[in-house]
Amino acid sequence: MVIAALLIATLLPLSPTESDLPALSDRLRAVKLDDGGEITLVERRGDALRVVFTLAPTPKSFIRCELGLPPPEKWDGRLWGYGNGGWGGAVSFHYNGTSACIHSDLGTSKSPLNETPTDREILRDYAWRATHLMTVAAKRLVEAYYGRRPDKCYFSGASCGGLQGVQEATRFPDDYDGIISEVPGITERSRSSNAWRHMRLKKKYGKWFSKDEIAAVRDAELAYFAKTDPEFARGHFIVDPYPTKEKLDGCWSEIVERNPVLADREQLWRELFDPLVVNGEPYAAGRLIGVEFAGAWSFIAPKYLGLRNLAEATEADLTAYASVAEVFPLADLTAFRSRGGKIIMYGGLEDTSCPELEIREYYKAIARQCGGESEASRFFAYYSVPGRSHGARGESAGAGNIGQPIGLAEKIVDWVEKGVTPGAVSFKWNNEPKVLVVSPHPGCTVFCKDGEEMAK
Repeated sequence: MVIAALLIATLLPLSPTESDLPALSDRLRAVKLDDGGEITLVERRGDALRVVFTLAPTPKSFIRCELGLPPPEKWDGRLWGYGNGGWGGAVSFHYNGTSACIHSDLGTSKSPLNETPTDREILRDYAWRATHLMTVAAKRLVEAYYGRRPDKCYFSGASCGGLQGVQEATRFPDDYDGIISEVPGITERSRSSNAWRHMRLKKKYGKWFSKDEIAAVRDAELAYFAKTDPEFARGHFIVDPYPTKEKLDGCWSEIVERNPVLADREQLWRELFDPLVVNGEPYAAGRLIGVEFAGAWSFIAPKYLGLRNLAEATEADLTAYASVAEVFPLADLTAFRSRGGKIIMYGGLEDTSCPELEIREYYKAIARQCGGESEASRFFAYYSVPGRSHGARGESAGAGNIGQPIGLAEKIVDWVEKGVTPGAVSFKWNNEPKVLVVSPHPGCTVFCKDGEEMAK
């Protein structure tokens, strides 16, 4: 097998030219792609080879994929899979110059963007099947092109892409050696449930907060914590926004002292921090202090439940949706851990789309499964990041001061290939010449320093 691989490798041109394309296309098209696989395009893209293919595991499926292949002399032996945002629906050409890179549209191109696919098979493609199948196909094409399988495989994604990574580690633990899961949508159910709860709270109390009042509440919450938070955080974000009675009492006093007109909103405000429990099962985490609560939103499609709008939904409707969507991964990474897989994950404490409380509960469940956080940290590095919203910016107390992490790809590679644990991670600080540094759980300490690492 080694001799055969070497022979194939010697037949490959160092950098494919236009004259090489017909032969290369024929070689790749000869690869057997299961699940209705069909290569539709092979072309040069800079010094890389772009391979476009589709997969159709069911008659209703249509999954578009793009694979980027560097020249053989530049290939580092790695395959990187990349995730999507929202409901997918678009596929991009990913290429980092040295690794084979694969991406798909999750099979949702034919569904309107930002709308729940209503067909069960397309939901399955979105939730887990498309990511797995694009990976299987990519590995075969990589082997056909380079003469050998990838040495190591990695996946990186945020939001929906973070969920993709978790699903891969849960359902297909052999697909990837290392996974980066940023602000993952661990439970699609929570977004639906939170939006539903906000509607019910408005109806229950017969009042809500205006846009200006919401801003005033956030300002007061931030001011309360500025009295005790580290100097670098004051006026920017809240370091420890997890609610306790003492914190809530202090915040409410600050709110009504600054805004007496809000005095009649106390019970409504306090109820925002309670978790939503449906039939004894937690469906959505409560609010963290300082986090936006004006526009709870949802991907749930009321038409999926036969409703005109989400306000009509009952607890039974939410349960029914949860039972068919298949986008809720079990908190079980036993097989991934056993085969030596590593995962880096973080949640943003100002994230309204994928609440950190829920991501952290997932991490805690995995830790319990391992016998504690210290044991879990051998393969799972989790970070709770203050000031970080869902995207680079947000509408929370600190307006999303904290931006993208620095060097996660290098950290996951070093962990998998060299045994170097990730340690603290630096996050860019928007519009400031400094970075926020966060260590992983257990402990998860936070500090800041100047922005020397920003240039890396």
